[in-house]
Amino acid sequence: MPELIAASATILIDRPVDVVRAQLFDVDHAIRARIHHDVSLRWLPPQAPGERRVEQSTKVLTRTHVDVFVVEEGEAGAWVKRFVDGPNKGARLVAELAEEEGHTRVRVVAFVGPGGYQTGLGKLSQLGLERMLQKLLEEHRRALDGYEPGRARGAVQAALEPMREAVLAARLRQGASADPAKARAMMTNLLEAACVVAISDGQADAPERDVIQEVARSLCFIELDHSAVDRMVQNVAAAVATDGIEHRCAKVAARLAALGLGDVGLRVAVLVAQVSHGLDANELAVLSLMAAALGADDQALADRIREIDRALAPHS
Repeated sequence: MPELIAASATILIDRPVDVVRAQLFDVDHAIRARIHHDVSLRWLPPQAPGERRVEQSTKVLTRTHVDVFVVEEGEAGAWVKRFVDGPNKGARLVAELAEEEGHTRVRVVAFVGPGGYQTGLGKLSQLGLERMLQKLLEEHRRALDGYEPGRARGAVQAALEPMREAVLAARLRQGASADPAKARAMMTNLLEAACVVAISDGQADAPERDVIQEVARSLCFIELDHSAVDRMVQNVAAAVATDGIEHRCAKVAARLAALGLGDVGLRVAVLVAQVSHGLDANELAVLSLMAAALGADDQALADRIREIDRALAPHS
C-alpha cells in the first residue's frame, strides 16, 4: 500500500540549491545554533556507521515531548528526517529541492502513521501539521543568513577561551616566550591532540579542520592556512599508521603532560570530536586512550565532554 502524504509545505529561498541542501543536512548547525524555536536537539550515539542520530525535545506548554530521529539522504538528494523512537516512531519528513529562476524551491512532505503526528498535547490536525512544516521551512530559511557550507558551527571560540589562561600559564612556566623550541613543542603537541581525533574515523572533515585552525589561532597564537592544516593532518595520519593509534595517543599525552598541558590537550581533543557530527565510537575510543594515558578516569572524561558540549550549546 503506497504511503499517503499527511501534509506538505513549500518555500522559495533566495540561495543556491547546493547551499540550501548543505544547511538542511548540517545537523550540527541545527544543534549548536538552536535554529528551531522551543526545540532542543542533542546528538545520540550512532547505531550504524555514519548515522546521524538525534534526540529532539520540544516544549509544549508545561510538557516536554521527546522524539529520536535520524537524518538521511533520500532519492535524488532529498533530505529525510526519519523518526526511529518516541511517539512519532515510523513517521518521516521528506524535503525535495529544485532550482527555480536563481532561487531554491523546497517542498517538505510529512508521512505519518494511523495515529497521526503526536505532540505533547496529542495529535496534530492536518492544519496544525501544515503549519508545523511551514515553520520548519521558515526556520531553515532564517538559519541560512550568513551560513557557509562546510564551516564549523557553534561557539568554538567560546569553548577555547577558558583554555587560553592555562596555555599562557604553561608558556610562562616553560619559558616558551624566550625559547622558540619550547613554544614549538607546545604548539605541535596541542595541534596533534586535535588531529589524532579528527582522523579517528578515517578522515578529518571540513568542520574539524576549521577547529584545528582555530586552535592554532586561539591557543598557539599562529595563523595556519588550509594547506598548512592539510599537511599537519596528513603528517599525523602517517605517524598513526606507523606507530599505531594506542602508541601515538600515549606519546602525545606524555608530551602534553610534561608541558603542563595535559588537561588542555584533552579538552581540545573533545572539542574536535564534538564539533562536526557529535561523538562517535571511533572518537570516543581515541579520547579514552588519551584520557587514560593522562591518568584521567572515565568520570573525568565524561566531565570534559559535558563541559565542551555546554560551551558549544550554552542554552541546551
